[in-house]
Amino acid sequence: MLAIHDIGETKIGDVFSYTKSEADELAEVTGAREIIHPVLLPYFEEYEARESYDAKYAKAVDAISPMMHGIDLPKITLARFKLLGADLKDVREKSDHFFEWDTTMQAIYELIMEQAERTNDGREQILPTVDYDLK
Repeated sequence: MLAIHDIGETKIGDVFSYTKSEADELAEVTGAREIIHPVLLPYFEEYEARESYDAKYAKAVDAISPMMHGIDLPKITLARFKLLGADLKDVREKSDHFFEWDTTMQAIYELIMEQAERTNDGREQILPTVDYDLK
């Protein structure tokens, strides 16, 4: 699922997930359905439906991946998001619900978000960051 879920981006281009519109989503899904081999299409459809455990897990992994460097590079991550037109509110609005199904995934996501929110507010960070994060 993770290997094929973004294949529609080969037709429309890569749109940053936290600024992606419903129209972008529809174009990506439509594009994917046009080019995915029929043998793989059920996996794509399962991912899109997000009903199975595997699909929920795949979506959570996909949603958390842009934030992973938010632990050790929170300033760089926040600057990148700003450059791409997003902020932490956008991340919360687009991502919170992807983690509600699993307490472990939700805890990891909340740790990442807390680190980012503390950094954004100028508060002490939960975990140490790398020396080359923005000063």
